[in-house]
Amino acid sequence: MTDPTHERSIASIHDDPGGRNWEPQIAEHVSRCPSCQRTLKALQAFVDSMRSRRRQAAPPDLVARVCRTVQAEQSTAVRRRWRLTVAAIPVALILGVLVGMWIA
Repeated sequence: MTDPTHERSIASIHDDPGGRNWEPQIAEHVSRCPSCQRTLKALQAFVDSMRSRRRQAAPPDLVARVCRTVQAEQSTAVRRRWRLTVAAIPVALILGVLVGMWIA
């Protein structure tokens, strides 16, 4: 459907699945449109499913393993940056001396 009211209704359903802030015209359209009703029911089921999943806590061993992995990756990145800095400083000094000799 390309009806502007239908398109606004679909957008309103996605913005406010509860319908608390719908315009009367939108609420009336949704009440009589099977497509909008299917979309509304699917979105409400999705929201309910996500709410029930949010209550479940991650297993402590998974949290610890993720933290260890992140910390190891950060340590590796810091070591890589340090090695690059240590290697870049002498190269920059040598290039500076060569450019200075070339200009003079």
